[in-house]
Amino acid sequence: MKIKNTMLNKSKFIILKMFPKIEKNNYIAWICSLTIAVFIFYMSSLTSQQIPRGGSGASAYLYHVTVFFFLAFFLAAALVKEKNKKLLLLSVAISIIYALSDEIHQSFVTGRNSSLKDVFLDFIGISFASLVYLISLEYRKRITKPLLILNNII
Repeated sequence: MKIKNTMLNKSKFIILKMFPKIEKNNYIAWICSLTIAVFIFYMSSLTSQQIPRGGSGASAYLYHVTVFFFLAFFLAAALVKEKNKKLLLLSVAISIIYALSDEIHQSFVTGRNSSLKDVFLDFIGISFASLVYLISLEYRKRITKPLLILNNII
């Protein structure tokens, strides 16, 4: 039991150390965001015959939620940089606009069509990413305050 708790605490620490590094060197977050956007565009450019399993079912749902989660998350890291939470709304807006434009683009591809259901799934991923990012900001703020006080005392 003690080993599991130690491993869990270490993994939390590693994840919490990763966020500020991505925010500090936000070019990493921008590169990730652009790479994901290009990947989404590429996947939308594939015809229905080129998509494994026809692009439907649970794998398609999971794809939409996951890929837009990461797009929104890295956009938030690139824009907010742990400073201005209002920019989180901008990252959400950009992600939603990209989701809508992706569906419009997809409607011009042979054998594909646009779907509001897909935009809704994208929105779920975007919302979840925003929530995770906000929670991580608040958690890091609470963790670093006691550490700053300890550093000032010592």
